[in-house]
This record gives sequence, structure tokens and C-alpha cells, in this order.
Amino acid sequence: MVQQGSSRYCGLTDGDQHLSAGPEVRLVEAQEAARVLGVHVREILPLPNRRLFDNFESRVALAAVFRRYRPKVVLGMPIARRWRRPITGSDADH
Repeated sequence: MVQQGSSRYCGLTDGDQHLSAGPEVRLVEAQEAARVLGVHVREILPLPNRRLFDNFESRVALAAVFRRYRPKVVLGMPIARRWRRPITGSDADH
């Protein structure tokens, strides 16, 4: 897919409340990761970091991305992952 120029990345938040780095640092990290992975289109949705929940607004924003790009493959993290880290846990957006 990368060789065909069809790799896209959609982040749900910009990391604005990340504990160890602000959005500027997260942006540089994301740009470098996209370069390394060969991502051609990178989009960040304006959803609230650390306050991301399964709600109507979040679903509409993500559905708009799906409709725009019509992906053949979608990768994400399973919700069950959050519960396997009982000591540190994860935010709702991890």
C-alpha cells in the first residue's frame, strides 16, 4: 500500500494534554513516525486528548474520515487493551 501512495494516518487527538510533552513535541514525533512509516496523508481530528469517549461527536468525526478516504484496511487498538494494565491503566484514547 505504501508503494502505491495510499497509506493514510488519522490521529484522533493532538496530544495537547500529554504529561511528558505538549502538542508541539507530539506533532514533531508524529511527523517523524509518518515519514518512517511512509505515510502519505496524515490527519489529526480535533477531538479532546485524555477526554476522548465513544460518543456521537467522536463517531461523526471518524465517520467523516472513513467516508472521505474509503479505506480498505483500518487498524486500531482493541478497547480490551486498557484493562490489561491494572497499575498504570490507559486513557480512553489509548
